[in-house]
Amino acid sequence: MVAIANPNYSEEFQSHSYKSTFEFRAADPSADLYLLMAAFAVGIRHGFEMDNALDVAKKLYIDVNIFKDEHKDRLAQLEHLPASCYESAQALKELKDIFMEYDVFSEGMINDTINYLEGLDDNKLSERLYGKNEEIRKLVDSYIHIG
Repeated sequence: MVAIANPNYSEEFQSHSYKSTFEFRAADPSADLYLLMAAFAVGIRHGFEMDNALDVAKKLYIDVNIFKDEHKDRLAQLEHLPASCYESAQALKELKDIFMEYDVFSEGMINDTINYLEGLDDNKLSERLYGKNEEIRKLVDSYIHIG
């Protein structure tokens, strides 16, 4: 296609099928879009600047369907994302220096976010509410408007 669009293009076609894709999964709809995009930018820059970026990419590269039984060992090798606001706060504490490195996020903003997330008191919420349908209903009624 490049040669058709640019008749003076002389290099032979090269396949780029070996290149990986960037997977984007939608965030919680209640997320602050500006902070979310800024966090993506920080994370992408951090990935580009990592000394061992290629090693990390090889470790995380997935070329099988990890949800099929025959590949569950590969799924077990991957780290899981935080499952709650509380777990997200703990992850943010661990990565705080990365987000502050280029003054995109201030320490106060990060600390306030951590405090807010921890204050939602959702650590092991699923386990605490298991079988308590009335409490689950109250929680849903309280937060269903978000998003």
